[in-house]
Amino acid sequence: MSSNIIDAIASGSSPSEVTQEIKDILFAKSSERIDDFRQVAASNLFQGEEGGEDQG
Repeated sequence: MSSNIIDAIASGSSPSEVTQEIKDILFAKSSERIDDFRQVAASNLFQGEEGGEDQG
């Protein structure tokens, strides 16, 4: 767990603030993973097109 979340819970922050902190962390992680997969998907897409032209 992130130290920001633990600090927010320990300091008695409101549940909405804790929830927002969790959402921010999840959004950042998902954004990183999407960027990684985007490169792989684009690479696979363009490799597939080149292979199709050679066979045709």
